[in-house]
Amino acid sequence: MIRTKLTYIEEHDVFAYRLKFSNGGIGVIVFNKNGYPSGTADINRKTGKAINHKKNDELLSDEVFTKACTATRFLPYHVLPPVTPTGSFIKNENIPDTVPCLKESIIARFDEFVSKFTGSGGEFDRQQINKNFIQFALRSKVVSNMVNTEGCTVEAVMDFILKTKAAETARLILPFNGYTDALIDMLNDVCGCTAFQELEDVIKRKINKSQKKETN
Repeated sequence: MIRTKLTYIEEHDVFAYRLKFSNGGIGVIVFNKNGYPSGTADINRKTGKAINHKKNDELLSDEVFTKACTATRFLPYHVLPPVTPTGSFIKNENIPDTVPCLKESIIARFDEFVSKFTGSGGEFDRQQINKNFIQFALRSKVVSNMVNTEGCTVEAVMDFILKTKAAETARLILPFNGYTDALIDMLNDVCGCTAFQELEDVIKRKINKSQKKETN
């Protein structure tokens, strides 16, 4: 999932993080000290305030969501696993230096890209996006040159395709690889499976075909 690190809010003895909802928007989740979610809220991007509170703990005050928004406001996002109850939480979650930091201003715009492949009924069309991207991959001279280059990987080709198509379809600029990984992670959540399985299979076949030519 795409979220900030877990943050301790001492005043209310709770923990919270911001996250990118796979169904759209940015929000915040509040946890009690034992790691169980006490409530969630959407975040209004214009005001930065918590809205649409949903409480699992009726004793949780609205002020907690306000404090959670403030405490997580300037934190970077990362692709991280969800938090699970562990008996007690550490007060400072350590994020490995190898995990890219992502800006909310770009993460929030993922919705614009997803909407380009969402039907009138609100369902994301995985077949449409794969078909569209496969057609691009098959006619792209850049992709052709990449797969014919020794050492080419599926990940490198996917990165190029996503950056190009995100800019083309939604004017969404993904400045480095961490954002493409985050977008793929979110789309996998939306689909409940590997969103680009067909596209990845096509790329693999093209790379394997090129490698066989080189060995002959």
